[in-house]
Amino acid sequence: MPTIKENTDLYKEFQKNFPDKLTRHCVNSKFFQNDSIVFHKFCDSATTLILTSKEYNFYIFKVKAFEVGNYLLFNTHDQTIYSTSNYPLILDNGKTVFDIGYAYGGFKTAKYYRFNDKKTEYFNFSIPPNYSLKDFKIIDDKNRKKIVVDIITYQLKKSEPGSKFDYENDVNDYCRKFLLID
Repeated sequence: MPTIKENTDLYKEFQKNFPDKLTRHCVNSKFFQNDSIVFHKFCDSATTLILTSKEYNFYIFKVKAFEVGNYLLFNTHDQTIYSTSNYPLILDNGKTVFDIGYAYGGFKTAKYYRFNDKKTEYFNFSIPPNYSLKDFKIIDDKNRKKIVVDIITYQLKKSEPGSKFDYENDVNDYCRKFLLID
């Protein structure tokens, strides 16, 4: 995993424009949680928030804490924090955020936030544990981004004698599914 490095100039800019909303160890802001916006205020010296980049209207913070390594996205338009498990894909000039990959607990996830003037659309899909995330593609359909997620699972077969495992994946017997996130 690459080393996460803080962008100190961007951190100074963020603190100037949004003082004390997010600091190295504290959150004091609106937070999107379970399809609603709540206010979070907490500090924890064991948690470090590292401002790594800014894409469109989002400042992107890496969370470093015990068993947690997600990302917090501070949206400058509504001054609300959104969370992703993986580095976010921010598309449509900041109107769409995709999060595809691994989540806490070893699960795989595919989720998105879509922002419009009236509300935030949110979708979260946990990929069943017996499936592997094979790939995903971004599709531009009439100026709106969509994602196709490719997942696969294999049947098990008895291993050859002398193998260190009793069973292995049968690469000729599998189920592959494509999910369209629109």
